[in-house]
Amino acid sequence: MIAVIDIGTNTFHLIIACKRGNSIELLYKETIPVKLGEDSFPYGKIKPEAYLRAMDAFTRFQHTIEKYDVKSVKAVATESLRKAGDREAFICEVKSRFKINIQVITGDLEAELIALGVIRLLRINECVLIMDIGGGSTEFILADSDGVKWKASYPLGSTVLKNKFHIEDPMQENEIIALDAYVDSFLETLAVKAEILKPKMLVGTSGAFDTLSDLICLDKGDFWSLKNLEKSKILELVKRLTEMNNCQRLTLPGMTEFRAPLMPVAGIEIRTVLNRLGIKKIALAQTALKEGLAWAILNDYSY
Repeated sequence: MIAVIDIGTNTFHLIIACKRGNSIELLYKETIPVKLGEDSFPYGKIKPEAYLRAMDAFTRFQHTIEKYDVKSVKAVATESLRKAGDREAFICEVKSRFKINIQVITGDLEAELIALGVIRLLRINECVLIMDIGGGSTEFILADSDGVKWKASYPLGSTVLKNKFHIEDPMQENEIIALDAYVDSFLETLAVKAEILKPKMLVGTSGAFDTLSDLICLDKGDFWSLKNLEKSKILELVKRLTEMNNCQRLTLPGMTEFRAPLMPVAGIEIRTVLNRLGIKKIALAQTALKEGLAWAILNDYSY
């Protein structure tokens, strides 16, 4: 039995898992909206309030872990600590207080672990585009059931994009146009690879896609299966989100206080990718980095 902690820019995740045959079984799962990267991009310093929220989250996670017969704890950090100038002080305090070693992973490794969490859900040998929107970065992976064909990590996280483009609320047309162009400027290599590999489906993982699913149907179905989402409904919802202010977005069933400010920019990013690549099908995968890392550890996968 192992515990995996995913230290993201917006959220911290804990799962406790064990091996069951050729798969893994999740015994516990929790997400805490820490907002570690709040107002830190592009300045590279963790705000004192975010620092305290992070330590509170680790305290809560530690209490949970102590209730299980956990053999090892693995903690990985992504874009927020990759960019934080004070990350060493943060890592040292976590090690001192909680005896947890944090590994700051590269964007490439992050994409690889996300793919490990998703590939086993693919039932046909068809190329898909996996997209994981974090707070600091977005990972793009072209993969099929045999493995990863191409991957990249770009600084297109929802917190980064919100700070840069979502100044007025609701968003203004010039902000939307600028955001669309900015995202599109990162997609040239992806578009070239997609032209060769021809992905027919966008598989979204993590918070923004979870929230879109909640807003549309309120039922994600089986955790270990892909949830098909209707593209027309996604695009209609993205348009509505950009036309609303934050108070209005909070009235939507399925919206959370934490996600409401981030959904317009995340939605525009998804729309830009769909339009650029001409993908017609979209699905939600509830598995991502933390499940991929748990699978890798429990199956002695080298990463």
